[in-house]
Amino acid sequence: MITQNLIRNVEYEFATGIMPDFVISPTACALFLSMRYHQLKPTYIAQRIEELRTSFRLRLLLVLVDQDDNVNLLLELNKMAVARNFTLLLAWSWPEAARYLETFKAFENKPPTSIQEKVNSDYLAKAQDALCTVHAVNRTDVVTLLSTFGSLQGLCEASMEEMALCPGLGDKKVVALHDALHQPFFSARGSASAGGDGGATAAAAAEAAADAEGDAALSEAPADDADETAAEVVDLDVDEELEED
Repeated sequence: MITQNLIRNVEYEFATGIMPDFVISPTACALFLSMRYHQLKPTYIAQRIEELRTSFRLRLLLVLVDQDDNVNLLLELNKMAVARNFTLLLAWSWPEAARYLETFKAFENKPPTSIQEKVNSDYLAKAQDALCTVHAVNRTDVVTLLSTFGSLQGLCEASMEEMALCPGLGDKKVVALHDALHQPFFSARGSASAGGDGGATAAAAAEAAADAEGDAALSEAPADDADETAAEVVDLDVDEELEED
């Protein structure tokens, strides 16, 4: 059970007459469920959710995973959470479940920017973030390159020989940076393989057409033989009639 021994970093109090297990704020609440208890009483959490209805905007379903065979149970709870507009949180121990509740309570009145990534608006910082993705290029190298060539455009227009004149840039860095700035984003391997497949397909189509023509010629041959046989039979009949006359 999550008691005062586990929740230590935020203030809390016990209250009666509340529907959820934990009221984090006027718009957020949490229901707690143990998977062992859910396996014994599978209808319990569904009834609790129905009683809660839509009283809170943020509704958490905090589940303690204390069952080894939990795949099917988690799938069932996940479907239930999605259908009932709940956020499913999984904890593998009692202290971890308590930390979740403490964190939500601690960030109750804080804006979302407090957990968002800090994006630098400075030109140099943006250039460093972009160019440092190239292997072996560090922030000091970026400062050196920008101070030498003036801007990213000047760096893109620089040759490998000009880059090599910058202090601290070895051959490997120059080659890696030049390739990153000048090589296309998509390789031509896909188009080459597509062309090869297209050639193979065309060859297969030509071969199939040749086979079809051969089959047509073979199918026409018996018809010609049949016509010749019919002509011979007619000639024989005519000769027999002349002899009788």
